[in-house]
Amino acid sequence: MQNRDVDIVVMDVQMPNRDGVSVLQQLSPPPPAVIMVTAYAVEERLRAAVAANAFAILHKPFPVGRLLALVASASRSAA
Repeated sequence: MQNRDVDIVVMDVQMPNRDGVSVLQQLSPPPPAVIMVTAYAVEERLRAAVAANAFAILHKPFPVGRLLALVASASRSAA
């Protein structure tokens, strides 16, 4: 994702073999809008995601409509 081929990324904070916040921090500017999802209340990681300009943090479980609303909002911001 070093090239700007995507406008929006939905990514988990905790993934196998990768930390979503670390991935977010490594994106080249300008990064896409990144919506982080998490089932854990790891405040330090969530603060790091906010500091790395995550577009939003969505706590699991969440209504699909909430995710769709965030994607629509991110899409408007990317335009």
